[in-house]
Amino acid sequence: MRNKIKLSGKILGAVSLTLFLTTAVSFWITQRRVNQQAEEAFRDNMRQIVGMASATRAWFSENIDLMVPDRNFKHVQQVPVVVAWNVAEKYAESQRMTFRTPSLNPRDPKNQPDEFERRALENFQNDPALPEYSERRVENGEDVMRYAQPVRLTSDCLVCHGDPAGQKDPYGFIKEGMKTGDLRGAFAIRASTQRLVETSWANSIAIFLISFFTLLAAAGVLFALVRKLVVKPLSAAVGLANAIADNDLAVDDLPVESQDEIGEATSALNTMKNNLRTTVQAIAATSAHVSTASTELSRTSQKISANSEATSAQANVVSNAAQQVNQNLQTLAAGAEEMGVSIREITRNASD
Repeated sequence: MRNKIKLSGKILGAVSLTLFLTTAVSFWITQRRVNQQAEEAFRDNMRQIVGMASATRAWFSENIDLMVPDRNFKHVQQVPVVVAWNVAEKYAESQRMTFRTPSLNPRDPKNQPDEFERRALENFQNDPALPEYSERRVENGEDVMRYAQPVRLTSDCLVCHGDPAGQKDPYGFIKEGMKTGDLRGAFAIRASTQRLVETSWANSIAIFLISFFTLLAAAGVLFALVRKLVVKPLSAAVGLANAIADNDLAVDDLPVESQDEIGEATSALNTMKNNLRTTVQAIAATSAHVSTASTELSRTSQKISANSEATSAQANVVSNAAQQVNQNLQTLAAGAEEMGVSIREITRNASD
């Protein structure tokens, strides 16, 4: 079946298949890359919210003496980390995200970590240099993005969490005797990735349409080029070859429109046709000379045949004359013999 396909079909098929495969691979790579960038942008949005909380906390800690003179905290809402998470929580709600401050040893039961948050806190505890932790996962049938950054104690935090351990802080909680830099908890965000999925789907459609129309345009340009540069010259060459096969050497030369392989083949075919015509013309001229010589030879042969017949007749006459002479000689010999006998008889009679 494949051997019956014309050259143009084979070229178009091979190139189209190559274009399709490269386009498919390019589509897959581009889609994957765009989706990764979209996911990273989504994660970066979460990172900014947590970063805002961390920046608020840092600024409030640096200006604690101004905000809370003599560090006389009258309410828990004055604590820098509480201020920070309240700000972040409000902003996260505006972005349809959930902000939490989980801890491995929370003072408030609502800050008990879930599975992801515990895993993040354990990673932060095991690796103090780890700046963030994130996962994309399915929770209760919903695709979500989880992100967390560690919250480590600063000097102002020791008022509530430092020494002496076991005593109560200004708010009635037991101090843990922790040190500056110890892990206290994390700023964590949970967000549905529905927008990310929608964006990914829209990107996929856009990339597919771009790839599809690019493939169509490339196939159209390829078809036009193959038709003009390959199919048309080859069809003309096949027509000339068929004309030569039908003994028509008077057909005009094909126009040579390029200097590539197709042009060289067309030029060679023209040269072959012209050489064949010259050869046939030479053969025809030689045949005419041979025909004339053959006629002359036939005439000479006829003359020789006539002369042969005359010679044969003359030979018959000579043969008949020779036979007559022979007969006469035989008669003469017989007469001579009889004459000899008579002479001998006369001689004997004379003797007698």
